[in-house]
Amino acid sequence: MESEMQNSVSFCIKALHTATNKERALVEAKTAHAQWVSIDISDILKYGSAVREVYNFRSTVFAIVASVYVWNNSPSLAFDMEPEFLFDDDLWQDRNKLSIERYLVLLIIQKQTDHLKKIFKNDKFKTVFLEYEDVYLSSSNPDYIFKSDSRVFVKLVHEINIYCRMITGKDLM
Repeated sequence: MESEMQNSVSFCIKALHTATNKERALVEAKTAHAQWVSIDISDILKYGSAVREVYNFRSTVFAIVASVYVWNNSPSLAFDMEPEFLFDDDLWQDRNKLSIERYLVLLIIQKQTDHLKKIFKNDKFKTVFLEYEDVYLSSSNPDYIFKSDSRVFVKLVHEINIYCRMITGKDLM
């Protein structure tokens, strides 16, 4: 089961990265989601001192699955999963941060502005991901004056435009 679970997650990561195999990624995401939801918290506690690491991995998997759901135009499924990963500040750093960033990018590309507005009401989250808030606000309001570092903002807009072209065939802005 662990190998199957890893294969599903790995497939989703690769599909998201390359913006290919969207439908199969959805199937694999549902598989990974079902497998991680079925793991009882007492099973996680068996890992002893590694509990936090296992919990972080679980949260990262949920962020990846939620990203696939948004990409496949099923944002409500993703929104339901957010309590499992979005405001876990352990995921806001290092390599785990990428899963949150990818999720935000897909929400921006899918123009989930009302939902993004709710997410960025969390001040601590907003501080860590300010440039993402700036991009989403700028994409919906060309007169918006961004607050993040201009180099970071411009670089992020460029990266999102590249990814957006892969997904939609056109730039975000």
